Amino acid sequence: MIFIRPACLFSLFAACNAFPAYLRSGSPPSAQDNGVANVDGLKRIPDTAHPFQPPGPTDQRGPCPGLNTLANHGYLPRSGIVTQAEVIAATAEGFNMGADLAEFLYIISVAYDGDLITGKLSIGSPDPRTAALGFLEPLLGYEGGLNYHSTGPEGDTAATRQDAYFNESRALDPNLYVQMQSIAAKYGGEYTIDAMKDVQKARYDHSVAHNPIFYFLPVEALVMIGAKAFVPEFLTNGTFGDGGIANEASIAAIFGATQAARRRYENA
Repeated sequence: MIFIRPACLFSLFAACNAFPAYLRSGSPPSAQDNGVANVDGLKRIPDTAHPFQPPGPTDQRGPCPGLNTLANHGYLPRSGIVTQAEVIAATAEGFNMGADLAEFLYIISVAYDGDLITGKLSIGSPDPRTAALGFLEPLLGYEGGLNYHSTGPEGDTAATRQDAYFNESRALDPNLYVQMQSIAAKYGGEYTIDAMKDVQKARYDHSVAHNPIFYFLPVEALVMIGAKAFVPEFLTNGTFGDGGIANEASIAAIFGATQAARRRYENA
């Protein structure tokens, strides 16, 4: 398992309908962490027990591609209404994430955007299914879900989504994806930590220059910066390199970037 202490605050991010082809785990077959069995060597993710299904009309999806992906494959409830235990188990099985990091991030998210009584969180928009009082929950305070910008850990400078000021903060912007591709090309096509640092700098510089209500307070800044580190940390393909590297093959589907969309914007 990969454990990153909370001080690192690498936030969950990520997208739509697939995983890296394989996940590498160095744990023996009998080892378990928070009830999630590990395997030695390579394990295919997703497995046959977790097929992709597009979200239904009442299913919640939001700005975090990783959580969206886990829900689309049934590692998380497909409804997008989740609990702490479900997130810890799903991120461990799907991304090999340590329980300490998953728990810390979940606590922050629930404190800002979820229900403190039920402990439930919507990975997308507000939903009465998270609330102890259902539709009466606003009497106790607003539960925004992860889509709710400017009051929670979701800030500006996302790698492939526009700032909220530009009204496109929930969907992939193919132009930003192509920008991230171009930066990775300078590093041999690999999405290394240095490449993602350059992505963060490019996004920060653009926001400072063009966003008059730039939302980048300390907690949000750590989350958005940390999100870039998730690409080389968790979105690797174990069949490439020594222990896996993050490259186009391992990240494109996670971000929901299709080849046709990339070509269309590259040729525009």
